[in-house]
Amino acid sequence: AQKYLSEYKVKLNDITKIKELTFNEMITMRNISTKTAWDSEIHLGKEKYIVAIQPVKDYPWNVAVLIKKKTTTSYSQELTEKIHNNYNVFIKKIINTIIMLTILTLLLSTFITNYIKGPLILFSQWIKEIQEGNYEYNNPLLYRKDELGVLARNVALMAQHISTLVDDLERKIDDRTNKLKKSKEIAESANIKKSKFIANISHELRTPLNAILGLSLYLIEKEEDQEKKKTLNTLYKAGEGLLEMVNDILDLSKIEANKIISNKEPNSIDNIITNIIDVISFQSNSKNIKIDYKKNEFYNLNIDKKHLNKIVMNLLSNSIKFTDKGGKININVKYINSTNLSTDLVLEFTDNGRGIEKKDIERIFNPFEQIHDQDKDQGTGLGLFITKKIIEDMNGNISIESEVGEGTSIFITLKDIEIIKSKIINKYHHMKREIHEMKSKKSIAIVDDIEFNREVLKRKLEPYDFNIIEGINGKDILEKLKNTSSLPDVIFTDIKMPIMNGIELSRRIKDSKDMKHIPVIAITAQGMLDEETKIKKYCDGYLIKPIDNKSLDSIISSLF
Repeated sequence: AQKYLSEYKVKLNDITKIKELTFNEMITMRNISTKTAWDSEIHLGKEKYIVAIQPVKDYPWNVAVLIKKKTTTSYSQELTEKIHNNYNVFIKKIINTIIMLTILTLLLSTFITNYIKGPLILFSQWIKEIQEGNYEYNNPLLYRKDELGVLARNVALMAQHISTLVDDLERKIDDRTNKLKKSKEIAESANIKKSKFIANISHELRTPLNAILGLSLYLIEKEEDQEKKKTLNTLYKAGEGLLEMVNDILDLSKIEANKIISNKEPNSIDNIITNIIDVISFQSNSKNIKIDYKKNEFYNLNIDKKHLNKIVMNLLSNSIKFTDKGGKININVKYINSTNLSTDLVLEFTDNGRGIEKKDIERIFNPFEQIHDQDKDQGTGLGLFITKKIIEDMNGNISIESEVGEGTSIFITLKDIEIIKSKIINKYHHMKREIHEMKSKKSIAIVDDIEFNREVLKRKLEPYDFNIIEGINGKDILEKLKNTSSLPDVIFTDIKMPIMNGIELSRRIKDSKDMKHIPVIAITAQGMLDEETKIKKYCDGYLIKPIDNKSLDSIISSLF
């Protein structure tokens, strides 16, 4: 029985109590069924028992074991306590493990910081020094004996190599920079010489052209014999052709030097176009070409008169050149996108001339481009190129529509031009008033070192019946004016003269107490930017050689 009981872990003291309980209570096997299992309970008095039945081998007996329920509960409590104690031990071990891991992590982090991060920071500073050009930076890593020291020494060698390459490159750059500077100086010197050459050529060509055109026109107006007049007209046309070439070359030099300077002033568009039609009428009349000018409305605009003159003159001359005798040219002026402050000016030139093939339209704006090499009316090939550049400089655009044998239409749009609402005051108005207040009889001083230039101007002024005072340079005319009580009402002076030029003469006139009221009109054959700037600073106006009657009449009528 003890053997079987030991298999169920029943204590001996409990067995003893069962025996006593069995005999005392007279328990018989009738009270216990063989089917009773371990989980069966019986009540013997006030106590509860768990009963277990085990048959005895080779004997017709059954062994019944009764265990107090209290004993089972005590065992469960003991087991629970053991589990609880083991759990507490397990938790303590986990906590201790976490603490150890944390300490190890901190130690490892400190190691990494001291052994890896610190050198990396030094490397970063070193690379920054190299980027800034300090290739001789003394880094403490160079003295380490480990792999970081090897890496540092290799970086030092690389920095030294870079320093050598940079020094070589800087030497090459310095050499090339010096060569470029010398080339630039040579180019600038050549450009200055070219500009001076063009200015001098312009002066040397315009000066005789002034005489050729001026005297030819004077003789044409005086000559009654038709054959002689025809000869003079031929002479005049040849002179005009040469003048056009000179003007184109001069304008091209300004464009190449990027010296197209805008000088906006209040101007009447109607007056500008009307004056150009009058000036060019000699060409149109010679081919019996009718110019029809249509103006829809009339604005005074703040615009560069000189540039607009050039545009209209070039396009009209071009239309006349390529329109056959008896043809017609229409000029239409419109204003679009107008506000109270500004407007877009649209100019349309339409002729019934020869026309242009569509494939050639873009080519005609190229410099020196000739669309018909054998055309008898070809010029330098610069006119439309110059015109387009001036238009673009004035914030505008140009377009062409053409049909061969039908004619050509040219459209120009100049954008956002300021509208002048007040009346345009002539810039010579104050001079006119002062002259009239002085006296009624007018006298004019003409200063030029070339005799035929003085002669041309005198001939042109004959209709006005002025008293003429002549001088061969600035010094000469000043001496003559000092010795006379009758000062001229206006002085026309050439710019380029020996001893004292026209600019210096004008400056002295303006500085003189007795003569500062006298208007000085410059006569120039160069028209270069530096000269133009000085003229505007010291003179009251200017005329460009060869002097055309329209420009001269405009100044005279404004002064008197």
